[in-house]
Amino acid sequence: FPGMAGQLCGCFFKHFVTEFDFDEMVIRLHEPATYEYDGGGVALPMTRDAVGSYSIPVTLEVEPGRPIETELFIDLGGIHVVHLVIDEEAGIPQPDAERVLLGYGASGPIHGYSGTVASVTVGRYTLTDAPAVFTESLEGGGNTDMLIGLPAFMRFTVVFDYFRDVLYLEPNGQFDEPYGG
Repeated sequence: FPGMAGQLCGCFFKHFVTEFDFDEMVIRLHEPATYEYDGGGVALPMTRDAVGSYSIPVTLEVEPGRPIETELFIDLGGIHVVHLVIDEEAGIPQPDAERVLLGYGASGPIHGYSGTVASVTVGRYTLTDAPAVFTESLEGGGNTDMLIGLPAFMRFTVVFDYFRDVLYLEPNGQFDEPYGG
């Protein structure tokens, strides 16, 4: 598949209904025409933007008792539970923390702040005291830097149905485990 650059990604997975079972550490590829979800989880609408990235609806409580309804882009390569852009008006304040190097991207070093959010609710499931990183908005960056990453998804069996624009989530055995250091 053109554009894969050596990694297994959406270029391949979008040909199937793709299930990530993090308890068994397996990926199952289902035939789209015959697939029917039969689990006990939730179905979330996936919204695709102009460049093909998908987001899902979530409710964030950066501060307890102050829910924010928003969309977070799905990033299975993301190493943080959530990656948020500081936006005081939207209820995402800069944490009271020292500015640190968070990692490196294609454009170079990424600086921001490490902290937590009171909760991230996806469907009927809530992750509490979730680790988060906060970065300043780049000019024109908008909310495309607002992400939900792999450490959040590893707490679920995740099924991507790209043909119906639906993401299914069902808690797995890791759902209530404490977050790692």
